[in-house]
Amino acid sequence: MAGAQPHLQGQEGGTPSEGRPKTTRLRKEERRAQLLEVAVQLFANSSFGSVTTATLAKSAGVTEPVIYQHFASKDELYHAVLRESCQRTLDEWARIFSESPSPLGGLINVARSQFRLMSELWVHYKLHVRAIAEVSDDAVRTILRENDDSYHAFFRDALEKAKTAGEIRKEINTTDVAWFLLSQGLLLTVCRQVGNTKFEASGYLDNLIKTTLAGVSVGAPVVPGVPAR
Repeated sequence: MAGAQPHLQGQEGGTPSEGRPKTTRLRKEERRAQLLEVAVQLFANSSFGSVTTATLAKSAGVTEPVIYQHFASKDELYHAVLRESCQRTLDEWARIFSESPSPLGGLINVARSQFRLMSELWVHYKLHVRAIAEVSDDAVRTILRENDDSYHAFFRDALEKAKTAGEIRKEINTTDVAWFLLSQGLLLTVCRQVGNTKFEASGYLDNLIKTTLAGVSVGAPVVPGVPAR
C-alpha cells in the first residue's frame, strides 16, 4: 500500500474554495468518528486501492486537508477502520453477554445473535472479508490477526467463566472450543457475502449451538426455542 501522504494544511470549517464542499464544523472526536463511518462504507464496498482520499473527502462532505488533520495517511485511516469494526462487534457481544443470566446463557445468546448482528453491522462484517484480499500488506495482516485474537479471547474468557460457574466440564479445552466458535462465525459471514443464506433459514445455528454445548456442558444444555432430543 502507499506510504504516508504529506500532511496537507487547511482548517476545518474554513471558507471552501470554489468547487469544494462546504465543511460543517464538528468537534475533533466527532469529525474523526464521522470519517471512520464514511470510510467503512467505502472500503467495505471497494478495494483499498480503489478508494481515494478525494472520494473519502467528498463522501464525508469535507476537503482532503481535513482528512489529514485526523489521519496521517489513507493507510492509517484504513487501519483505524479495521480496528473500529472489530470493536463494534466486541462491544455488542459484551453487551449481550452482560445482560444474560449466566455465562453459559451469555454464550448461547451471543451465538444466537449472529444473524441479527450480521444484518445490523453488515458493513463491518463485509469489510473484514474484503480486507482478507489486502493481507499482502504486513500491517493489514497484523491487524486482522489481532482482531481474530480479540474475538477468540472473548469466547475463551466466556467459556472460562462458564467453567468456573460449573456449567462446563473442567477438562474442556476452552481455547480449542473458542476457535471452533469463531470459525463458524467466519463461515456464516462468508456464506452471506456470496449470497448463500440457506443456513439462516434451516435452523443450522440453533442446532450447531445445541450440538456444540452438548459436548462441553455439564448436563443437557438448554437452548431456548430448540426442543431437547
